[in-house]
Amino acid sequence: SKSDAAENSNFEPVKGGISDSFKRAAVKWNIGRYLYKLDPVWVTIDEYREITKAEQERLTVIYYEAITRIFGKETCEKLKAENAVKPQAKTSNQSADKQNKGKEKPKSPIFEVKNVSVNEGMNGKSSTLILSCGGKQYKTFMKGIDDRLKVGTKITNVKAEQRQNAMGKYTVLSSFDLAA
Repeated sequence: SKSDAAENSNFEPVKGGISDSFKRAAVKWNIGRYLYKLDPVWVTIDEYREITKAEQERLTVIYYEAITRIFGKETCEKLKAENAVKPQAKTSNQSADKQNKGKEKPKSPIFEVKNVSVNEGMNGKSSTLILSCGGKQYKTFMKGIDDRLKVGTKITNVKAEQRQNAMGKYTVLSSFDLAA
């Protein structure tokens, strides 16, 4: 039920709490009891916020160790056989991927918060931000207040939209991620 959600987690507050509530609900239906036997695992990510190949290999080892511990060696061996990598015919996408392998992925620019001011208006509180990137400064507005946005905070994956009213053009920040 809605009231069976856990408290928010530190990283993705709502998602963490809801994920835990799904796990508890599954167990009540006798599904996924083994989830409580799994240890939490932390991984290192690269500058593109992706799990590195070495970490993926480490996760695979941890996964098969957990399967062996919970379900037994026979089940683990069956899973390994089912998940064995089979050679595939190359597609045009795979060929393109191979050609681009050494090339750097496009990065999302990182903006630094230079100034934050909170405004109280008819529609509630809003924030005015000055963001800096590549030597340029950008003024943007945001509905509400986000305590994570302080002077010096770095953000990436910025989504903003240009709007216009009688006063002229302005930019509204709709979403962002904290830069690692």
